[in-house]
Amino acid sequence: MQRLIAICCLAASGALRINAALAPSSDMFEGRITAASKSAVSIVDKQGENVTFLIGTDCKVTRDGKPSEAMMLGVGDLVSIVGRDEAGRVMAVTIDAYSSQRSVSLAASQPSGP
Repeated sequence: MQRLIAICCLAASGALRINAALAPSSDMFEGRITAASKSAVSIVDKQGENVTFLIGTDCKVTRDGKPSEAMMLGVGDLVSIVGRDEAGRVMAVTIDAYSSQRSVSLAASQPSGP
């Protein structure tokens, strides 16, 4: 009986590890928007790579610190996106964007060098 319990415990712990390995992980992406629609946002990230994110109904979008919708984002907006891989598709979890006008003023207000 103790062997059966031990085998069940080992099998259960193995299943937990497998599920954890298959769980989608989230990554942070930063860059500038190249295209935006109700269902997707494309950016050029800091490494110069093009990345397109699909937008689900649970995605939280802000622009200039206020709640927004993806289709209200503008080309050239500075953006920070938390995305996750779901079955080979990159889904946006959160999108924080700053309009190109706002990002220029933010950059101008930053102190330059020591």
